[in-house]
Amino acid sequence: MDQLAGLLPSSLLSTLLALAATFLGLAAAVQILQESYKYLSWSEARIYRKVLVDLAGPWIERLFEPGMVKDLAVRGPFQLRALRPPRVLLPLAQDELREATERLAPAWVREVVEQLRQEREVQAAASGLPIWSPAWAALVEKLRGVDPGDPAHSTAGEILAFLDSWSQGGGDSQRLDARTILVAFEQRFLPQVVRLDKLFPRLERNLGYANRRRNLRHTFSISLLLAVGLDLPFDALLKSASSVSLEDSVALAEARIKAYETLSSGERGGAPEVTRAELERQLQELVAQPGEQMRASLFGRAFERLKDLPNQGLLALPIHLLYCLVTAFMVSFGAPLWHNLTGALWRAGRARLGRPVEEASPAS
Repeated sequence: MDQLAGLLPSSLLSTLLALAATFLGLAAAVQILQESYKYLSWSEARIYRKVLVDLAGPWIERLFEPGMVKDLAVRGPFQLRALRPPRVLLPLAQDELREATERLAPAWVREVVEQLRQEREVQAAASGLPIWSPAWAALVEKLRGVDPGDPAHSTAGEILAFLDSWSQGGGDSQRLDARTILVAFEQRFLPQVVRLDKLFPRLERNLGYANRRRNLRHTFSISLLLAVGLDLPFDALLKSASSVSLEDSVALAEARIKAYETLSSGERGGAPEVTRAELERQLQELVAQPGEQMRASLFGRAFERLKDLPNQGLLALPIHLLYCLVTAFMVSFGAPLWHNLTGALWRAGRARLGRPVEEASPAS
């Protein structure tokens, strides 16, 4: 890419560099707005819920009922005080998701599973000998003593029937290891939990795909709003870029690269909070066209331009919107691509001006 850029005429190199720097600034501004929107709209949590329900089925909707997994949920962006249980469930790790979905099972099933896991640890410590603790015998007696009028009596009966069937089919149940019984018990009483646990790699793939779709949708939508709202159609951007000298294009590219790299390093290390005025100033610097003074308001002249377009002919407004779509399409390629392209053209521009590329980098 650097060699190809070096073969371009100075005028074309200047135009491409200014245009790439402009798209880099727009893409960085879109990235700021997109991250803010995702945070304020609980976008990550909403997509996780949708993907999880699509994969597991409607039964897992109970997981999102208030208070069901309050120890795993977090507060929303506007939930400043703990006056009610946290409502936002962010993506869970595999063991956390399994533990959370097991809470949807009947109480007796959860208690038996927990006791079987303890028995498995006891037997593992005893070198695999089928040693059962007194707590297991006490739990079985509790199951047998459930009152027939208790709503949980039917569940207790099913569990006892399962344990008896294993006792009859494999000899004395006390001779069976807890690991074997636990696997069979989970397949019998927690089939949906076991299935979801096996499908967890697919859940991660589906979630990654859904996030990429969301990011592309948000990027294009915000880019189009900026292009229309800030009066940044592609033809105006191209005209502005072609009127800038190579020296000014290099300076613009250097400023945009530095701003983007500062933004990226702030995201990785935890960006400091900024005021609304500072945020607007940063956005103004990123979206300003080459050679243009910073606007007093981000949306200062857009409405005037749109209001005057119908007076310029029937096709003026559709053509303007078409050029705005082109701008949004170009910005949707993302800031990383425009950063790389601007960097290559910036190095070629410095070399054309006789400035050593090695003496400084844009981020220094």
